[in-house]
Amino acid sequence: LFTIYLLLLQLKSKALLYGVLTFIHVAASFGLGLLLLISYDWGINGYIIGYSLGLIILTIGTMLHILKKNNFLKSGNISYIKKILKYGLKYVLGAVALWIMNMGNRFILTNLVGIEETGIYTLAYSFGAILLIINTAVSRSWLPYFYKNIKDKKNYKKIIKTTYLYWFVLIITATIVSLISPLIFKYFI
Repeated sequence: LFTIYLLLLQLKSKALLYGVLTFIHVAASFGLGLLLLISYDWGINGYIIGYSLGLIILTIGTMLHILKKNNFLKSGNISYIKKILKYGLKYVLGAVALWIMNMGNRFILTNLVGIEETGIYTLAYSFGAILLIINTAVSRSWLPYFYKNIKDKKNYKKIIKTTYLYWFVLIITATIVSLISPLIFKYFI
């Protein structure tokens, strides 16, 4: 539900609210995860529970905000809420599967090769995640503008050139990160 709400904000071109909620999501999920991992010494289970709690809190907050904003509860339109839940709950399984896949590979690596190699994998994964976060943020900001203006013949060439430039910069950045990552690993591991 939280992801769908973020998508709606993206489509409505509400970039500031999108950015604030995304930041809160990252801070809450990782913050709770790290708190349980480090402060309470729950290990990897603490991180997973904390990350999940952060996402659950944001999802509940999002649901309450949507219900309040659209006046669903006062209007008595419960059948509409049921339709939304019926539609949205189908995506919960996909989200859970992605989460299990994302976290499950670390459990498998730990059991197969050990905690040290899993740490190296997690560090490398984090570098990739940084590029992914940048790409996702730019793409989600760019897409509403792109679709709104691509039909205009005056803007067509400018939009296409900007898109190609963005992809070029992204490929160059990824290449540079790939080339310097052995140096980073050499000094930090």
